[in-house]
Amino acid sequence: MNNTLYIENLDRLVEIVELLHDENYLLYSEAMDIIGALSRSKRQYDEETQIALIWSMGDVQGDEVRPDLNDEQAMHVLREVKRRYDCEEGVHWYILKVVADELYPLGEGVK
Repeated sequence: MNNTLYIENLDRLVEIVELLHDENYLLYSEAMDIIGALSRSKRQYDEETQIALIWSMGDVQGDEVRPDLNDEQAMHVLREVKRRYDCEEGVHWYILKVVADELYPLGEGVK
């Protein structure tokens, strides 16, 4: 599904859920939370004119970086890499490893 169709479907879903507002506020609230999460999780870019590269916790936890880190630590590494992002340096395995080692020095074990 392309992003335009995804966004149109999400907008239509919001319209439908809005009908629940007066009838069942708890259900409405839960549905809006789910829609918000879906909206945030979907990268909204034009696939015809843009690209997006995705790094995941699995990349951080892979053999090339730090397989000893748990999910929370791996996500912490990704957030820190994003915070420090330098467009001339980019993101690559070595950057992930350096940041992971700074945040969670080897030999200190999983906290």
